[in-house]
Amino acid sequence: MSKPTAGLRAWDLVLIEWQDAFDAQAGWHDVDGYKETQALVKSVGYYWANASLPEYVVLVATRGIGQVSQVTHIPEAMIKSVTKLQARSKPK
Repeated sequence: MSKPTAGLRAWDLVLIEWQDAFDAQAGWHDVDGYKETQALVKSVGYYWANASLPEYVVLVATRGIGQVSQVTHIPEAMIKSVTKLQARSKPK
């Protein structure tokens, strides 16, 4: 199985669809009638290729010179798809 980041380069802009952990609503639940709802989410950011946390894909929302902010760590095992995004060209 290939890594979800195969083919990506550092700081590529990507859309990642992934299965997040989730909680039920607070309160008591009947065991027989309880229905789970999956939390499939989408995150967009710059791929931080040199992040040192194994088995996670790391996205950042904002990059500066030698700095990043709004860092998101997504477990590789939870990723459903990775799409490389293209910046739109400015109208003339």
